[in-house]
Amino acid sequence: MLNLGFLFAIMPGLDRLYDDRKDRVKAAIRHAGFFNTHPYMASYALGATLAAEEEAIGKGDEKAFQEVIRLKRSLCGPLGSLGDHIVWGRWRPMCAVIGVFGAALWGGWGPLIFLVLYNILHLGIRYRGIRVSYKDRLNFIDELSGPVYRLLPVIGERAGSFIMGGLVVTFVGFYGSFTLPTRLAFLAGLLVTSYLLRTIKRFQASHGALFVVWLSVTLFGASHWSR
Repeated sequence: MLNLGFLFAIMPGLDRLYDDRKDRVKAAIRHAGFFNTHPYMASYALGATLAAEEEAIGKGDEKAFQEVIRLKRSLCGPLGSLGDHIVWGRWRPMCAVIGVFGAALWGGWGPLIFLVLYNILHLGIRYRGIRVSYKDRLNFIDELSGPVYRLLPVIGERAGSFIMGGLVVTFVGFYGSFTLPTRLAFLAGLLVTSYLLRTIKRFQASHGALFVVWLSVTLFGASHWSR
């Protein structure tokens, strides 16, 4: 899964830690094992693992190196769950909505706005994760449970829903009022979204907002095209 990517990322650190080529090869083989988590949050595991590898070299026994691998694997689940919740479930849909809104207002600037906004968080997590976890090892867990990571999902969902509402208003203002079939489709989409939010755990309000607007815009355009 992500094992080769993790190995590629940690190899510069292993090259620095091991002067002997045989030791580097043994370390690379250890870190080529199973590893799978959220690709952005993996930076926290990378820094913590490299710090633990340094400590294991000081102890010099095989048991210490196996503890490093266990540490790395134990971080997969929590980091994957947090990354899925924040990035895939909240931040990416919010940035997509803002990009669509920007495209409706300013054309080609919309995709650029999406890329810039999305990568502020994406690249920030990658850089911050390696730096903090390597310096403080497992103390980064306090940061992940702190106010910033608690607020990001809330901001992503509320801002995405708010901007989606603005997109609907902007669309209607540009192209006229909704026809009766489109209004009915809009209402049906809201009802379906409400149902999915209650029954599907991974379904988010921002996903539902995109579905509602897509359905309404499609039927609105179809009604005009058929005239």
